[in-house]
Amino acid sequence: MKRGDARAVYLSSGLVALSGVVYGYLLYFGEFEDEFGPVSHPWSPALQTSHVVVAPLFVFALGMIWNYHIVQKLASGARPRRRTGILLLSQTLPMIASGYLLQVSVDPWWRDVWIWSHVVTSLLFCVALIGHLLARAKPRRPLTNAVERPR
Repeated sequence: MKRGDARAVYLSSGLVALSGVVYGYLLYFGEFEDEFGPVSHPWSPALQTSHVVVAPLFVFALGMIWNYHIVQKLASGARPRRRTGILLLSQTLPMIASGYLLQVSVDPWWRDVWIWSHVVTSLLFCVALIGHLLARAKPRRPLTNAVERPR
């Protein structure tokens, strides 16, 4: 993968993950009581907005590497990082779709369905991405019939 494209994917993934995790934490654990009852954290709206704004950048970065990295690796049968790559790919579409459907759903039951599916697929995606980054390709074996150069 090209270095600039990799940086775009990793940066956008990190920004979306960070804004989503912090927003989710503040949404569910950041409430506090004031004299009128429970109040959500004042940063919640800004974090939700940043998550929704940065997510399309991630989708765009993913589109940049789609043909020459994802499709090419799947077609070639390349072995290094294949498992984590397939896990990433299997979580990407449901994560993106549930995030979109979460924004447009009105019915509370469907909204809960999309929230939970988005949270689960996003967490699996983050774990797979970390695993994909940490997994290293096996080192190349040295040539067995290599001829030594004269000094």
